[in-house]
Amino acid sequence: MDRTGTAHRLTALRSFLLAAAPVMVAVATAAAAIASAPGNTPPLTGDQLEGLAECTEALETKHNPGIVARQEGRKPYCFTKYLSDFDTRKVLVAPDRRVSMGVPRWVIQRVEPLQGGQGTAEAFARPSSWYTIPALAATQQAPEDDSYRFSKKFREAHGNWYERGHLAQKYLSERPPEDDLVGRNPKLPDDAGSGWFTHNLANAVPQRARFNKGPWLTLECYTGAWANRYGGVWIVSGPIFLNGRPTEWMKSDRHKDAIPVAVPDALFKVVVRIKPMEDGTPGPEDGEKQALAFIYPQDSREYREKKAWNPAGYLTSLSQVRRLTGVDILQGQGAAFAGGPEAVPLNERPADATPRETGGASPVDSRNAIPLTIWQVERRDFDPSCRRFAPEQS
Repeated sequence: MDRTGTAHRLTALRSFLLAAAPVMVAVATAAAAIASAPGNTPPLTGDQLEGLAECTEALETKHNPGIVARQEGRKPYCFTKYLSDFDTRKVLVAPDRRVSMGVPRWVIQRVEPLQGGQGTAEAFARPSSWYTIPALAATQQAPEDDSYRFSKKFREAHGNWYERGHLAQKYLSERPPEDDLVGRNPKLPDDAGSGWFTHNLANAVPQRARFNKGPWLTLECYTGAWANRYGGVWIVSGPIFLNGRPTEWMKSDRHKDAIPVAVPDALFKVVVRIKPMEDGTPGPEDGEKQALAFIYPQDSREYREKKAWNPAGYLTSLSQVRRLTGVDILQGQGAAFAGGPEAVPLNERPADATPRETGGASPVDSRNAIPLTIWQVERRDFDPSCRRFAPEQS
């Protein structure tokens, strides 16, 4: 064997490989970049095109770390920015006819604090029509956008008609992290943000226009301010049917074949935070939880007035929310609530209760307690477009 020739060939081969290594690395890097480019990612499924995400344990735990009790056999529909427990029941509306509710039972979202320079409220575009859950829409268990569409003539004659009212608020969902499904969908406009898929009817109930744009929007702005001040919050929202079933249905005059949608008598919202430290800084992730619960009727003469809608007038108890909806929030968890009177029926609760604030609620064990206070918040805690709702004294 010619060992000298073999050694020379090995040396030459080694030199070639060393010289070619940068080129090979560059080619591999370029190939990886091409493979990971948006146009080369796996195509989105029908559910993903409607905004539905994979229900991973991490996603479910992020939005619902045991805050809302899960019913056996029920699993929420998952979106990057919220979870929706959609009500698939059909209720009897005539001796021989049952109709789907067409609304979620509850929606929960984790809202992070907005850091400086991250953006402001309503910073991104909205879709012209709302999405749905394809499998449920195919069996007429969930509405499509046509259910909420009415003729111009009808709307002109009904100025305070129902709108597609968000439960997980769009602008609160525009905070980081971004929605991966938005970034991967080439059909969406460049200015579509992570709140884009809050426009799914799994996240909506019919809301009166005055209510949606007034008291409810005010509360949403407060929840954003509390998230900013206290290091983030969880928000649970949903419809209330006082008789346990709908007494009114919204039926499109423009699309006769669209399924009707149940109209709630009232809406609830529960805001949960980790109890702050004594110096006011955010508490540890596994710290004691505190909650504020609110119930807002859909219709009120006061909604015609233009005034500051302080949420303190709509405070209620977790037990009252559970009694009216069956949704169990913070059951069995260590939680602190502001002290107050026992729960009273919704129609006996004064809407103009004197607003007061506190930095840390007094802990009590009763889930029946109605707080007399809301959490302390100042004008600087509100996002810029929400500062018109900030307390005057701040």
